Amino acid sequence: MQRYSIEKVANAIILALDLGVKYLGKTKLMKLLFFADREHLRRYGRPIFYDRYIKEKMGPVPSITYGIISSYNDKELDDFKEEVRELLSWVEIEEKEVGHSRPMMQFKKKKEFDAELFSKSELKVLKEVFSRFKDANAEEISELSHKLPEYASATMYDIIPYEAMAGNMAEYVKYWQEEREAFEKAVR
Repeated sequence: MQRYSIEKVANAIILALDLGVKYLGKTKLMKLLFFADREHLRRYGRPIFYDRYIKEKMGPVPSITYGIISSYNDKELDDFKEEVRELLSWVEIEEKEVGHSRPMMQFKKKKEFDAELFSKSELKVLKEVFSRFKDANAEEISELSHKLPEYASATMYDIIPYEAMAGNMAEYVKYWQEEREAFEKAVR
């Protein structure tokens, strides 16, 4: 059964770096993951990352990934200790002053990309999304996410449901989620 994996997120970061995605900071990363999951849901009826997307002012935010990346250098925080350790085994994170009100997070790879973590359809969608937004900065990709119906219809700080992201696959996604919940309930 598919579940959230920070190793998969770390490898998506490495793939983006390998493909020359510009301005890859935390905000742009959050939007790239959203657009990739959205596109994969629309085509194949399932997400790539299995994160929960929250409507925030700067656009949709994958809440688990955001929590992990935001706490990468917080020695006091135990919430994501193992996930942060796993992330940092794959990528280095630095914060650099770039003239904004706060520093921009930047990523550097420590390991090579592991394609085995992804299905063929996931790799195809990731490469397409990274190519489409390769030259966009965080503000531009955030503005695009604000124009999407699933973002516009969600309440601020609420979850954006997968069904809303899935377009024509919404009924399939809803069925899949109900089946998954029933299975998880049965095995507890």
